[in-house]
Amino acid sequence: MSLFDIVPLASDRVDAAFALVRMVAPDTNLARWRAFAKLRSGGMGGVLAVTAGDRSIHGLAAYRLDADVRHGRVLRTDLF
Repeated sequence: MSLFDIVPLASDRVDAAFALVRMVAPDTNLARWRAFAKLRSGGMGGVLAVTAGDRSIHGLAAYRLDADVRHGRVLRTDLF
């Protein structure tokens, strides 16, 4: 059994992750975070959560597949 799990952030856990987001983006409000999480969760991206056994969230990473003129397909990430 692992100490932490990396799982897709469920839509019902987006608000619970807001405190971590505010640590790196203090000017972000809850509505903006919800919109960002919803946008990233559609299509070719998502938000991953690092969770403990009690479901508490200890880290976040948002990702999306993108295109780069020099490198072709790339994976872009934002860590929270």
